[in-house]
Amino acid sequence: GSDAPMPQQTVVLTNPASTEQIRSMTTDSSGAFRFDRLTPGDYRVTLEVPDGFQRTNDVSMVLSVREAEPLSEVRFGISRRKP
Repeated sequence: GSDAPMPQQTVVLTNPASTEQIRSMTTDSSGAFRFDRLTPGDYRVTLEVPDGFQRTNDVSMVLSVREAEPLSEVRFGISRRKP
């Protein structure tokens, strides 16, 4: 099965080592997010897993932003923890 989109989740953009936060944002009503106007370079994108949920795939990944290239699509997976 596939994971349903989740609105109102926090996504954080940091340097690749996760030592410096650059931006954070909340996903929209369809679970989408977009960091615009990034300087070319490498970034880590991380989903903050909410209480009561667990990850179903990676919740953090490093992306390379290059000039004149389309932005990468990132999909995180979380599901409710079973009691």
